[in-house]
Order: sequence, then structure tokens, then C-alpha cells
Amino acid sequence: MLEASVAILLAYLWGSVPTGYLVARSRGIDIRRYGTGNVGASNLIKHVGRRVGLGLGLFDGLAKGALPVVVANLLEMSLGIQVGIALAAVIGHNWSFAMKFTGGRGVATSMGAYVGFGLWPQLAVGILMVGIVGWILLRNLALWMLLGMITMVPLAIFLGQPAEIVYVLLGLVALVVLKRLTANWEGPAKGQTWRQVLLWRFLYDRDVAQRGDWISREPDPNPNDQKR
Repeated sequence: MLEASVAILLAYLWGSVPTGYLVARSRGIDIRRYGTGNVGASNLIKHVGRRVGLGLGLFDGLAKGALPVVVANLLEMSLGIQVGIALAAVIGHNWSFAMKFTGGRGVATSMGAYVGFGLWPQLAVGILMVGIVGWILLRNLALWMLLGMITMVPLAIFLGQPAEIVYVLLGLVALVVLKRLTANWEGPAKGQTWRQVLLWRFLYDRDVAQRGDWISREPDPNPNDQKR
């Protein structure tokens, strides 16, 4: 029990390392003030650079999401403990103690967990649904990412995968949805209702109707002018 608790705590602390914030800060940008306010890969691609953002996505996926699960497996920890470790790493990424319990959205880290557990059928279906249909054809990545992650649960049941895999897939969906809804604890903008904003957050991972308006936000260069 002690071994499991320590492993899960370490996974949370590792997931909490604010890699996206640190990378952007090294280039003079507080990424929390740009676009979605998210410190994950997608926001860095838009406001720091594609190469930097993609590199961060790989790190968050493979180092934060996959590596803790692989190490736990090599140490012959039970599948249940591995599930706890995977979820803790995503929780750390989404609600980092180093970032006052804010963070990224957990998508890349969740996909890394898929790799760590060797969920290749889920990854293949995800590439088809999210990458080809959601992004290339429909240009609606956020909605199809949610649908794709939800689809992984019945797929695991259909494939006869262990109950622990079903639980981790359910947990990952729940964490991504919870992060969307809380959105780094930001309230709705003036003139918007909570009901409206929560629906947009759930379906499209943004607070406004137009995606371009949301991802292109930048800090007001003259904030004092708004007060005059």
C-alpha cells in the first residue's frame, strides 16, 4: 500500500512539472495570458511556434503520460496501481501544484497513457476519428477528441480488455471533461451566462462561439486604458 501511494504521488509530482509554461517563459512569453490560457502544446503551437509546440506535445505524452506507466510495469506493479499512476500524472498536468493548481488540458498526457498501456487499437481508432475525420475533414478537433475518448470505453469492453483498462479510460475522459469545464478556474466573460459557457467548454473547449477569437487572444498592451 505504501509503495502504491508513493508511486502515485511521484506520478502526480512528475506530471505537475510546468513544461509548457517554462518553455514559453524561456522565450519571454507568459503563455497563460495568450489564446486559451492553456499551458499545453496546442496553445504553444499558436503563440510560440509549431516546432516548439509539437515537441512539447511529444514530451507531455511520452515522458509524462507513457513513461510512469512503463516504469511501473517494469517494476511489476499491479495493473490497478498503474491505473492510479496514469491518472495521477494527468491530474498533475491539469492541476499542477507549481502553477497554483492550473495547467494544461491533459489530452497529450492521456494519449501518452494509452501508449504506456499498449492500447494500440484505441490509438488506431483515435487517429481515424480525431485526426482524419475530426481535423482533416471537419476541422473540429475539440469535439471529435471528446467523442474519440468516449468511444474508447465501449471499444475496450468489446475487445475484452481488463476491467482496469476500462476504468483508466473512463478516468481519463472524466479528467479531460472536468478540466474543460473548470478551465483554470476562469469565470465567464461579461454578458455570457454560465450555462452557455459550460456548453461551449464541454463541446468545443472554449468560452466563445468563434474558435478564432478564442485561440488568438493576446494581452491588452495598454490595460490601464480600459480603466479610464
